[in-house]
Amino acid sequence: LVTQLGIIEGEVLTYLEQYGTTTLRQLIRDLEWPAPMITMAIGAAIRQGLVRAIRHDLEVVLEPERAWRVPLPTM
Repeated sequence: LVTQLGIIEGEVLTYLEQYGTTTLRQLIRDLEWPAPMITMAIGAAIRQGLVRAIRHDLEVVLEPERAWRVPLPTM
């Protein structure tokens, strides 16, 4: 189960890198894994700080880490 979650988490991160911010519903439609497994993989990515989930009306919007982190100024 742990290995399978890691594979799904990798697919989620790849999807977000390729397509950017998306809804949980769209991600579940596009990936070929059961919805509970995708949800668990997203939870793992959120705990690692790789993904952020924001509730917007009745949707959950997922953003890759690079979309919401503010870069530090260079000196």
